[in-house]
Amino acid sequence: MRKSIELLPEQKYVLTLKKAAAYFNIGEKALRRLAENKELHLAMMFGNKWLFIREKVEKCLTQCAADNECRFKINLSIENEKNE
Repeated sequence: MRKSIELLPEQKYVLTLKKAAAYFNIGEKALRRLAENKELHLAMMFGNKWLFIREKVEKCLTQCAADNECRFKINLSIENEKNE
């Protein structure tokens, strides 16, 4: 029987949608939109699951904080306006 090794999220290479949302404190819908953005390359589809590459998401969010504006913010706000 294989032993399961528990790793902290900061030790993992990829995170599932739910774990990434909890780790980065970002909504699942926003993360899914980031994953669907082909320019960012933040996630990969494995079967029917999004797996987020933790380091790439961290770099993207760090860049957003440094620029004081996220380049994907506009896309998310446009989608929110369509839903209202």
